[in-house]
Amino acid sequence: MKIKILKYSFLTAILGIALWSCNKIDSTPVSNDLTSAQKQELEAEFKKGWKDIGEMVNGLPTLTIDKVQALENYNNNLFQMSHIEGNFNDVSIVKLADGSLALVFVGEVYSSSFYVRADQSGRLKAFSGTSCTTSDCSSELLGCVVKYESDLAYCSPCSNGGTCTKTSSSSSLF
Repeated sequence: MKIKILKYSFLTAILGIALWSCNKIDSTPVSNDLTSAQKQELEAEFKKGWKDIGEMVNGLPTLTIDKVQALENYNNNLFQMSHIEGNFNDVSIVKLADGSLALVFVGEVYSSSFYVRADQSGRLKAFSGTSCTTSDCSSELLGCVVKYESDLAYCSPCSNGGTCTKTSSSSSLF
């Protein structure tokens, strides 16, 4: 009888410890803040995404990249990543209706854009990791273009409600 009581007491104690340890809540605070090393790594990756594409000449944006290579690269990469056959046949830097610049790839059906900024020396750089592509509002100067809110890229909507596809990559798309 004593053995049965000891056996049940032992099993009850084990079961109690197991239940207690499963229900124990970790009160260690969790921080969502990045360490300075992580921030530097993200910044370095972000800086890698900026590709030198042109310069301002007499107040006009002028493309300086190899157009043929850029078109070939982007047509291939867009198809691989988003399954869009853009069949782009031209690329240029376009001044948008709001005064900003975009690197725009144009085909018979689709247009696709990348965000462009000028650096201190007047060189134009495009962020080559994010594009916005559409066939629904290709002729709009502010529809389906890459915009930024804080550090987050998004595609501006087509004014006609058409479809706009955002494609993002950790490497250059063009």
